[in-house]
Amino acid sequence: GFPGRAPVGSLVVATALVAADLGAETANGFAGVDELGFGSARLAADARLAGALAARLAAAGLPVSTGPVLTVTPATGTAATAAEHLRRVPDAAAEAMEGFGAAEAARQFGLPALELRAISNAVGPRDRDAWRIGDALRALERASEILKEVL
Repeated sequence: GFPGRAPVGSLVVATALVAADLGAETANGFAGVDELGFGSARLAADARLAGALAARLAAAGLPVSTGPVLTVTPATGTAATAAEHLRRVPDAAAEAMEGFGAAEAARQFGLPALELRAISNAVGPRDRDAWRIGDALRALERASEILKEVL
């Protein structure tokens, strides 16, 4: 999760799924596929499902935030890369590696897309000693019961 937006141990319900590094390097820096005219790197999550899930998680007392979840190829490992992601998607809540592809497949089949993430570490410099995978898995386990009810 991005610090200040999705704390470690919390949950994130995506409002959008963004292919954050889908594009090309140019002399002026990164240009996303939207700028290049090759489609869109942003897909909306199903607003009804995302809203219902976030509300139910919060009502159950689980720490939850909403916002775009960035799909990245390499996991972010520096403060500079985290800052660049936030420059391009200022309201990003978290990053992951699978969401955009799954959402694109759902779009092609006319199905709604939803992404739920449990946060085990902060986006930025890789500090394995600060990871709380157990806490994230426990939050995800609790959220899974609620997810079944929403779906």
